Formats: sequence, C-alpha cells, structure tokens
Amino acid sequence: MAFGDGLDRWDLDGGPGQEAGSGPLDYRAAAEGRCAALSSAAVGPGGSAVLVQAVFADDFLGAVVFSGEFRTEDAAGRAGLCLEIARKGWHHSPDRREHHAVTVTGSRDWSLQEITVPVPGDADLIRFGIVLAGRGRVWLRNPELRREDPGPVCGG
Repeated sequence: MAFGDGLDRWDLDGGPGQEAGSGPLDYRAAAEGRCAALSSAAVGPGGSAVLVQAVFADDFLGAVVFSGEFRTEDAAGRAGLCLEIARKGWHHSPDRREHHAVTVTGSRDWSLQEITVPVPGDADLIRFGIVLAGRGRVWLRNPELRREDPGPVCGG
C-alpha cells in the first residue's frame, strides 16, 4: 500500500493493553503530507498511545511488512513503529490481538525500520503506525505496508 497521496485516516488510541478508542488525553497527534507525529501532552503522561491506521487483512495473508523512517525526541519510555494483527473475534477476546513493535528510548535521528509479521488465515484487521509510552515525541515519515511472500517451506 503506497501513501503517495499523503497520510490520512489516522486514529489516536490507547496503546497495547488499553481499550481501543479510549482516546488518551495525555497525548496529541498530527499528520501532514507523508509525515505523522505523536507526542505527550502532559508532563507525566499515563499509559501509552498509538497513532494508527487500519486495513482489512485479506490482501496481506501470509506475511506483512510495515516499514518507515522514525525519529524520537526525549522519549522517556518506548517510542517507535507498531503493528497489530487482530484475528476474527478480537472484539470479544483480547487474546485474539497480537502486538508487535520496534521501539527505542531517548532521542534518535531518522532511521529506517521495519516489522515483518505472519498474517494467519483468520486475521481480520491490520493496524499499523507509531507508539509512544511516557513523555517525548515520535515522528514517522515515508511509511509503507506491503505483503511479503513467505516463500517455500524448507524441505517441502
């Protein structure tokens, strides 16, 4: 999935382990062009927040790769890329959601990172974006979401 037309349809939610749609008041987010940012809005923010987009998993069965450049500033907790696979029934059972992340702490210059995750046949949604836990700021630019061919099974 290319993001040539800019980043839109972002949702600011509570981070992993928090209820989706909780609207974390301790964080703020912005997106413009091919760049998105998530930052703490309180001196000592509670919990964590994610700035994510969601797509149906059907086009990504097998494996998905989420990549992008991110940078952090004064990240007290973890900050970086995140990807979640929500399997059918995820609305009713939290164990039907798998969270994956590439995170750092402190201040880091722009670096290209990626997450590759298997997408099972019962996957419903893929949510991808950036995560921030604690004070600081994280930026994302040039994101890409693509299907990865898992390739042949060894010995098969």
